[in-house]
Amino acid sequence: MTQLLVFQFISQTAVAAVATYMQLLLLNKGYTNSESGIMLAIADIAAIFIPILFSSLSDKLGKRRLMLALALASTLAFMWPAGTVPGFLLTMVCLVLGNGSFWACNPLIDSMTSIALKGDMRKYSIARAVGTFGYACTGIIFALIAWPKKDDNVSILIAMTITCSLYAFMSLSMSSTFDSRIDKQASKNSLLHAFRLFSKPFYIMLIAIGLMKTTNCIVDRFLAAYLANELGYSQSFTLLIALGAFSEIVMMLVFGRLLEKGRIRSFDGILIAAIAMIIRMLLYAFAPSLLGTIFAQLTHGLTFGALHVSAINYINKTIPKQHNALAISLYWGLASTFPNTLGCLAGGFIIDSLGYKTLFLSYTIFSLVSCAILAANKKSLIAVPSAL
Repeated sequence: MTQLLVFQFISQTAVAAVATYMQLLLLNKGYTNSESGIMLAIADIAAIFIPILFSSLSDKLGKRRLMLALALASTLAFMWPAGTVPGFLLTMVCLVLGNGSFWACNPLIDSMTSIALKGDMRKYSIARAVGTFGYACTGIIFALIAWPKKDDNVSILIAMTITCSLYAFMSLSMSSTFDSRIDKQASKNSLLHAFRLFSKPFYIMLIAIGLMKTTNCIVDRFLAAYLANELGYSQSFTLLIALGAFSEIVMMLVFGRLLEKGRIRSFDGILIAAIAMIIRMLLYAFAPSLLGTIFAQLTHGLTFGALHVSAINYINKTIPKQHNALAISLYWGLASTFPNTLGCLAGGFIIDSLGYKTLFLSYTIFSLVSCAILAANKKSLIAVPSAL
C-alpha cells in the first residue's frame, strides 16, 4: 500500500506540471486564446483514442508498468518540440501526440490502483487523495520558488521533464503484480469491441458526466490563464489551484468512506457534483475577487473529488473486472477528454470576443442539462447490474 501511495503522489506532480501549463506553452509561442483553444481541442481528440489504445495493449501484453512508462516517454518526446520549435504544423502534430500520450496515463494508473485494492473505495479514495496532495504540493512549491516561469517555455518543459521522468521511473519500479493479466478474454478485446461491451445506463452516466466536464473544461484549460492574466495573480495562481486540490483531498476521503459504507450511492455523488459545478461557475462569473475565487476553488472538492470517486465506484460495482481498464479508458475519453475538446473549441473565442464572465455563464448550461438527465434517468441509473 505504501508503494502505491508514493506512486499516486508522484503521478500527480506530473499532472501539475503538464496540465496546468499546457495552454501557457501555446500563449508563450504567440498564439491567441482563440487559437490555443482550437489547438488544445484538436489535441484532445487524440486523447480520446490514444488512451484506449494504450489500455488495450496493456491488457493484451500484460505490461501495464511498461506501457505507462512508454506513454510518459512519448509525452516528453513530443512536448519539447511543441513548446520550442517554431511552425504551426510541427507544433500541432507534436501537441496532438504529446497530449494524447500523457492522458493515456490516467486510465492506466486508475485501473492499476482500483484492481490492486480490489475495488475498496475507502482505500482507493485514500490513494487518490495522496495523489491530489502531490498535485497541491507541486503547485505550492512552484509558487514559493517562482518557477517555472509562466512566460518561459524552457523552464516549463524542464519541470515537465523532471516530474514525468520520476513518474516513469516509479512505474517501472512497481511490483510485477501490476503486469498480471486479469482474464484471458481481456487480451481479445479490440478498440471497436470496447464500445459494445457496456449497457445503456453506463453510457447515460457517461453523457451526464461528460456534460459536467464540458463545463469543467474552463477549469482544466482556461483557469490558469484567467487567474494569472485576467485577475493578475501571476506566479501565485498556483496557490489558488493548490487550494482546490486540498478541498479535493477532503471530499475524496469523505465520499470514498460514504460510498464504501453504502451511505450514499454513486448516483448521489455524481448529482451533488453537477449542482456544485453550477455554483462554481456562478461564483467565477459574479465574484471575480480573491474571496470569490477562494470559495469557487473550494467547490473543486465536489466537482472533481466527489465526482471521480463516485464514477470509479460506479464502474467497479457495475463492470466486470476483465473490462475494468477499458471502462475507465472510456470514462476518461468519452466523459472527460471529449467534452474538453468541445469546450475548448468555443471557449477561446468566447474569451476573446465576450470575456470570461460570458464564458462562465454560458458553460453553466451544460451542467444544468446534466442535472436534468440524471433526474430523468434516476431509476435506470440506480438499478444497474452488479459486476461479475
